[in-house]
Amino acid sequence: MKKFLSIFAIISLFLITGCMNDDGDLNDTQGNNEETPEDTGDESYDAGTYKVGTDLVAGEYYLVSNEDEEGKLKINECDESCSKVLVDKEFSNNYYVAVTEGHSITVEGAVMYSVNHKPNPGITYISSMTIEEGMYKVGTDIPEGSYMLDNIDQTGYFKILSGLGKDATIIDEGSINLNVSKHLAKGQYIIIEGSSMYYNMH
Repeated sequence: MKKFLSIFAIISLFLITGCMNDDGDLNDTQGNNEETPEDTGDESYDAGTYKVGTDLVAGEYYLVSNEDEEGKLKINECDESCSKVLVDKEFSNNYYVAVTEGHSITVEGAVMYSVNHKPNPGITYISSMTIEEGMYKVGTDIPEGSYMLDNIDQTGYFKILSGLGKDATIIDEGSINLNVSKHLAKGQYIIIEGSSMYYNMH
């Protein structure tokens, strides 16, 4: 009988110790959980001047001009007066830009979105659609492939970029006379002014 009680006491001790360890592990796990940081960037920004790092976070932004109005974009480098102009640009329809801390950005006649909240986040064009002048990201706004560019007037112009920001390179640019065929790869950006383009099926 004593042997049986001894065995029972040992088993009970193991069970109690196991429960305490389980509770301890659970508390430790809960204490080590990390919360996902909140997205502090606003979804959109109306016309105005914003200082990067104070009014908005550094990164890529997408601008959409107001209907029947040219959008205006200016980026300044800020030391004390923000007087050094880095970009001074008018655009039609839409435009992409990358900004870093120490810059200020002024937007007129347009609404600016962080790229995570841009309108129409998927590919919005199909082969039968005419793509108006503006700036487009290949693989996001338009599919990769060959495109035909048509000039609307005598000032038709295009520029193909490898990306955004200071490390981006110009892959190709020039005026558009009659029809110009260009192949666009995923991740590139194309700017078309005074012209339109459509997907080349051939």
